[in-house]
Amino acid sequence: MYDVREELLEIVEETKQLHTRERSITLESVSLIGELERRNAAVNLSMTSEQFAVHIGLTPNQYWKRAQAARLIRFHPEAQKLLESGETQVSHLALIAPKITQANSELLLDGIKHKSKREVALLLSRITAEGDLLPAEATFELRVTLTKSQGELLDRAREVLANMRGGGRMPSLPEILVKALEDLLDKRDPLKKAERAKARAANSPSSGKEASDEVEAEADTVSNLASPGNGDQSPTKKSPSRPAIPAATRHTVWLRDRGQCTWVHPGGSRCPERGMLELDHIKMWCRGGDHSEDNLTLRCRRHNQVAAEQELGTGFMAQARKRAAGAASLAI
Repeated sequence: MYDVREELLEIVEETKQLHTRERSITLESVSLIGELERRNAAVNLSMTSEQFAVHIGLTPNQYWKRAQAARLIRFHPEAQKLLESGETQVSHLALIAPKITQANSELLLDGIKHKSKREVALLLSRITAEGDLLPAEATFELRVTLTKSQGELLDRAREVLANMRGGGRMPSLPEILVKALEDLLDKRDPLKKAERAKARAANSPSSGKEASDEVEAEADTVSNLASPGNGDQSPTKKSPSRPAIPAATRHTVWLRDRGQCTWVHPGGSRCPERGMLELDHIKMWCRGGDHSEDNLTLRCRRHNQVAAEQELGTGFMAQARKRAAGAASLAI
């Protein structure tokens, strides 16, 4: 009997071994580049740094990062262990190299473990050369490239916000961005919608009417795909026999699950995903499940599909997705 789990575990093991070899090669490259830098190889071979980087098969940026990492490891050998274990990467060492000191090295090296580039940049903005962590809110740089029409939207947003603020001062780009994000989240965040609905119910318990701007279509894609008779429909369209989930029920589930995927991993940890969330039926609609609060849960799209495949089988779901993709292409 074909076991997809066994095949997946074999691929996972091959991937782990590949990444172990990749880290080993990267470490050897960093070590060799460190030696070349100490010997001033580019100058002695009559090349610029950029020419030398290309000569040995790297981009100038790759060479610079590895040279920075090599210098850091030379004075802080414990950083090499982080690379060997996969707890950090060359680009992160290059990022902290200009700011690391003997006083802050322990805090800095521990703070970059398993962190993203943005998180490392935030840490660098707070840590001092003396090894203190500043209490002030950290900052980071954000670069955005806009088209001409997008730039015109930005200019108009600046004008509108300037009219709202008064005081004869044009708002800065961060002020525009923050205000736009606040307005978007206030209008679109399902948790905020649920909180407003709860407050309305508390103030007017006799009224069951929902405000029209709070009603949105349920994103229960996988359950729709799996429902009998829905194979010829787009994933976003409802079957006539399947009513929409009441807004009040959706709000209750979002508040109960705190806007986070409820999937629990074998080790007991909860999936941290808070984006691409969908309302999923615990007992599937096609198996007689209902729209009650107890039968609904928040799951990210990936775990929604995992649950459907566990219930209906990978073959059935593959065919369902194929039918849905075909129907979508015909609609276009």
